[in-house]
Amino acid sequence: MTEETIQKLRRLRMSAMADAYLAQINEPDNFRGMTFDERFAMLVDRECDVRYNNKLKRMIKNARFPSDHAFISDIAYLPGRNLDKDLIMRLATCNYIAEKRNIIIVGPTGVGKTFLANCLGLLACQNGFRARYVRLPDLFTEFGIAIESRRDTARLLKEYQKYDLLILDEYLLSEPRPEDTQIMFEISERRYDRGATIFCSQFDPSAWHVQLGGGPMVEAMLDRITSNAYTMVLTGESMRRYKAEV
Repeated sequence: MTEETIQKLRRLRMSAMADAYLAQINEPDNFRGMTFDERFAMLVDRECDVRYNNKLKRMIKNARFPSDHAFISDIAYLPGRNLDKDLIMRLATCNYIAEKRNIIIVGPTGVGKTFLANCLGLLACQNGFRARYVRLPDLFTEFGIAIESRRDTARLLKEYQKYDLLILDEYLLSEPRPEDTQIMFEISERRYDRGATIFCSQFDPSAWHVQLGGGPMVEAMLDRITSNAYTMVLTGESMRRYKAEV
């Protein structure tokens, strides 16, 4: 009967529960004195924990973060970095994702823009939100390949639309071509009031209008990006130098 139950659990893809059940059978002394409800709850908890962890691993892998070890607790609030800890802790709740609000992180190279966005992205996955990290130059390359191969770019746009959180790194690091600006407009239009986006840029949003070539389309796009955004301006020396010295 025990073996039959184990096999049924495995066929139902509840292997973690099956393993936990076997542990209770093989090590009865460890569970002596526990009620049936308590022992059964342990089996269910084990299955839930394993499924959650496996799902989280898949979500983090699919998000393509630069690192899967970027944690809010590791942020160094050093003098001169201009980090608002209260704001960061508020963003760590992920409420901004549910509210479909954007985040703009501005600062020179090396000050920790990518790391901070990475931290928020991992937290999003831990809270069950679908996230995706992409460098803006890589996004343009992806769409360029799709156009050259005559693939359906509408399907690619739909893919970027459905993420709960999209992280665009190296935003406007190089001057975009007109077709690149059109892609950014389409993505911002589709994501407006549907998902949250984090923009990491070396340039203040006040300069984006000129960099994007100006015009009504750019004005509309920037209005959608900045109207409901949290903005953080990071300062100070490169954190890479700091970590090397530590």
